[in-house]
Amino acid sequence: MDRLRCPLAVLLFLALLSPLFGMSTYFLPQAATGVAGDLRFVTQISIANPGSVPAGAQIFFFNNEGEQWTVTTLCAEDSHLNGPNDMLMFFVPASSKYTISMTSSGGIEVGWVGIKSAPSVAVNATYGLYSKVPELDVTIFEPVWEAAVLPAPAAQELSFSAHCRQDDVIAGTDVNTGYAISNPNSVPVTVHAYLTDAGGQLLETKSFTLPRGGHAAQFINELYDTDLSNFRGTVRLWSTAPIAALAMKEAKWQYGKAIYSTIPVVPNSNFAQTLEYDREPNNTPQSAMEIQAPTEVFGTTSLADNDTWIRDYYSVELKAGQRLELILLAGALGSAVDPILSVRNAQEQTLAESSELFEGARDRRLSYTAPADGNYFIYVSGGNSRRHFYRMFVRVF
Repeated sequence: MDRLRCPLAVLLFLALLSPLFGMSTYFLPQAATGVAGDLRFVTQISIANPGSVPAGAQIFFFNNEGEQWTVTTLCAEDSHLNGPNDMLMFFVPASSKYTISMTSSGGIEVGWVGIKSAPSVAVNATYGLYSKVPELDVTIFEPVWEAAVLPAPAAQELSFSAHCRQDDVIAGTDVNTGYAISNPNSVPVTVHAYLTDAGGQLLETKSFTLPRGGHAAQFINELYDTDLSNFRGTVRLWSTAPIAALAMKEAKWQYGKAIYSTIPVVPNSNFAQTLEYDREPNNTPQSAMEIQAPTEVFGTTSLADNDTWIRDYYSVELKAGQRLELILLAGALGSAVDPILSVRNAQEQTLAESSELFEGARDRRLSYTAPADGNYFIYVSGGNSRRHFYRMFVRVF
């Protein structure tokens, strides 16, 4: 298929697959490419398709002002993707991986990347700084440092830990924290950045505006006026519309060498509840996994070697009169589970059955009021493979 027809085919493919699988969106809030003297910066974007059908993918490049950004791309898996591009459209075959490298040869430029796919794929990026080897007659670059990142969450409130200190724990090493923000909205956003020290004291607030599709990146000691030569604390971002953010720690040797590592950026909504992951064995009330509401449970009714792990029990303590509310998502996630959800006692007797979340859905809801104090057991079943996964939201009122 030639280069002209391929994007049209991908568009048609995405249009056909989107109603079946849904369109997934991924944000990489920082991307850099270009050459400065003997140094070269390369961003590599990896898209892996572990599924059994091809995935249609689109990659969009944006500069600081939110305009289309033309970069030089290189892809060993598909030479049609090589050259100057501000957007890429391609297929990733089943069980395959594509790596797209941003390898522009001009001055160093920065921006951000948006990715869409149907069905979902596994996305990550690697930032790398490379130095020309002067002793060789040919132009060869050796790695100075590399850092890998996952796609960033987008939310109106985001937090990350920050560290800025001269001559840190390792003598001769200075530490700093950098961040990058992208605005995926079609309207400008105002961002308020709150700086809080390790003791919880608010030290300073900075506000700035990003244009639609815009991008900003800098170190925290460049953003704030506060002396951060000996700072540990938190940066909280609040915006007028969802933004995506990335944070990285710089450890720099006082004589010039630096390395970078990723700092998790967490949506503040994540702090409102706990997360639990199904742990085996929990196929009987006696081996039930204890949980405390409110929580969100990620589970799988997978089949073990002894054919016993195809049901999950969770134990929750209730007081007389307390109401247990459950919502279990399966069909909405594309799972193969046809779920059975109930509340049971220690003798595995059913106390309450669930109902469809809405008519025809393979998602369930259940409400149960405890008649007495005690432990009650949430029962989940309905599948016997790793494709039978679910998410369950547990609340007590």
